[in-house]
Amino acid sequence: MQENTGFLIKKISDRLLSELDYNLRKYDITARQLEVLDYIKENKNCSQKDLVEFFGIRHTTVIDLIKKLQEKKLINKKQNKENAKSSVITLTKKGQLLADELGNFRDDVENIIAKGLGKEDKKALIYSLNIVYQNICEYEKNRIEVKDI
Repeated sequence: MQENTGFLIKKISDRLLSELDYNLRKYDITARQLEVLDYIKENKNCSQKDLVEFFGIRHTTVIDLIKKLQEKKLINKKQNKENAKSSVITLTKKGQLLADELGNFRDDVENIIAKGLGKEDKKALIYSLNIVYQNICEYEKNRIEVKDI
């Protein structure tokens, strides 16, 4: 059994993304694109900045994701009427339908991940993983602040 936390999380992430991407091929969408669709579905009228902050990825990566989702006619990007420097991103009808359909798929994946875990075990796992994520974010923030000094 693997005991190195970081390595185990990486192995889980790699396997999960690989499996998700494999199953999403028939929809011509990647796991990351699905994550973005889900975020837009839950956070209507979001901006590129919202996506950068939520996913913790570079602005250029978000621009590329948005471009690909626009090409697939899954999202619309329009200039924000209240702030000309900002854009508003929404799902198209096609994007909404796909996000709804793949929401069920995401639930299936969640059930695979949680198989054999009781309700309290699952809550504890989610709680622990959120702490791990926050620790990594805090470490990264401190590293960046030290670098900028």
